[in-house]
Amino acid sequence: MSRNVDHTPADGHAASPSGDEDAISAFGDAFDLSPIGLAVVALDGSLVRVNPTLCGLIGYPASDLAARMFQELTHPDDLDGDVALAREVLAGTRPTYSVDKRYRHRDGSIVHVRQSVSLVRWPDGRARHFIAQIEDRTDAVTAQRMLEAVVEQMSDQVYVIGRDGRFSWASPSAVALFGVDDFAGAPVGRFMHPDDREVIVSEMAAALAGTAPVPDRRTFRVWSQALEEWRWLEATVSDRLADPLLGGLLVCSRDVTQREADAAALRHQALHDDLTGLPNRVLLVDRIDGAARRAARSGTEIAVLFFDVDHFKQVNDTLGHAAGDRLLIEVAERVRSRLRAEDTLGRLGGDEFVVVLEGLGDHPEAAVSAICDELVDALAEPMDLDGRRVRMSSSVGVVISDGTDDAEELLRAADVAMYATKASGRGRWLLHTEAMSAAARARFDGAEDELADAVP
Repeated sequence: MSRNVDHTPADGHAASPSGDEDAISAFGDAFDLSPIGLAVVALDGSLVRVNPTLCGLIGYPASDLAARMFQELTHPDDLDGDVALAREVLAGTRPTYSVDKRYRHRDGSIVHVRQSVSLVRWPDGRARHFIAQIEDRTDAVTAQRMLEAVVEQMSDQVYVIGRDGRFSWASPSAVALFGVDDFAGAPVGRFMHPDDREVIVSEMAAALAGTAPVPDRRTFRVWSQALEEWRWLEATVSDRLADPLLGGLLVCSRDVTQREADAAALRHQALHDDLTGLPNRVLLVDRIDGAARRAARSGTEIAVLFFDVDHFKQVNDTLGHAAGDRLLIEVAERVRSRLRAEDTLGRLGGDEFVVVLEGLGDHPEAAVSAICDELVDALAEPMDLDGRRVRMSSSVGVVISDGTDDAEELLRAADVAMYATKASGRGRWLLHTEAMSAAARARFDGAEDELADAVP
């Protein structure tokens, strides 16, 4: 294909350059003073007239350009596309065209432009000449390429969410994280964890609709197909709806999975026993209070079991603390394996454990009796420690509540019942009674009097 524009009119007469000069004389100062590069281009591609802005843009004086063809100034890789569009205008299949292209500056550098071309015709409809508007885009293209280079190297993810609530663009790091090729056009909630999706999607939809402000900083989980796991992202959102280039919400996110894992580990450590992994006193109190509130609302009852390992000190003194730790871990496993999913097992410290029972049905005392019998039997089974067969037992104190007591009251009552169990023979369980609490208070008062008498 020739790289020249066919300039022969339909009747075979060539356009007159002098006629073009006459035709453009009416432009006057408007042509010369335009801040945008302007050129009158003959049908063969020769430059008939250029304004000072275009001369400054490509570094040639007007006298030099008058003898040149636009094909000479165009970057070779852009010429075929430009010529093809010009031929379509000449053929009447399109009225005008705009194209991003490159010109070669006089000093050899590349000038990026947006070129818009229209065809001027004679009164009888014959093609006369082209009018080209040439806008310098070098700075914009340079900035865009710098931004693309930065984004290409970023580990953080960048996305644009269009007005339709779908991703219109995503950075390479985002595509790599999600591991999908069809990122553009995907709905914003496609990759989100079900527990996070509704809130995040509704916030984005409201922001896009202009009915709510753009959410600032959000943390949520997304599925990484590349890693085949859920990842935590922390994202900031900017409103770029009015930006003609973006036309949506600009989202920048960072993978904070390790940070969230570390935070979760700290939270777990603060609320769980290091040795057994069971809830500690802080979490136990919260669980008991929560169970009590649910029981009070539903008109049901809960039970709190308080137990320890009988003669546990002898194990520590005889076999050592490491053996004692293994025994406590075994106790925790035996009890945990016999509880229901809705029950809670925790360790207060030392050899003291607590069980919280909910959902006891219409006959709570019978349900508690069955569970306690099973736990006492399980803890009576022998255990091997360092080659020695150790027999152990456990004393269990139980309190049943309708939810009107708080956690501390229930723990205190169950503790009283446990010591009453020990006093009655160990290796068994007893249900708390008010008589047990009265006896415990009497013992405390007597001990307090003895202490007062002993102090001079």
